[in-house]
Amino acid sequence: MSKAIDMTQVVESVKSYEPKDGIAGPVQVSSDGPIRDAIAELIHGIHKRGFDPDECAFYMSPVVASKIHEENADGPLLTRADKYRGYPIRRHHDIPDHLIMFMSPKAASLGGKIYDPACIAFAELTEGVE
Repeated sequence: MSKAIDMTQVVESVKSYEPKDGIAGPVQVSSDGPIRDAIAELIHGIHKRGFDPDECAFYMSPVVASKIHEENADGPLLTRADKYRGYPIRRHHDIPDHLIMFMSPKAASLGGKIYDPACIAFAELTEGVE
């Protein structure tokens, strides 16, 4: 039986991360526009830090994943129900509906400890998800 990541702890650790020893914290995006704009900023933020976004996946609530699917069902950005812009979508009930994370699976431990904050980006959505 495989263990699941404690996403409640990951979210808490990411949002409260304090940069130390010159290591930058997670990329933070505040978005009051469409979800697709926040997602573009997340990908750009990781890429701008020199980290390969191809190793990353989106982590979000099922509500946000459904909203993305509704908005893009007929468009070219949703390649499959479990991928957006070519990146995997990981759904977790423990992630708040106003938050999207884009990170490498290696960035955090199963218990929620942050190993590499530079390859984590998160967006707090202020509208668009009900």
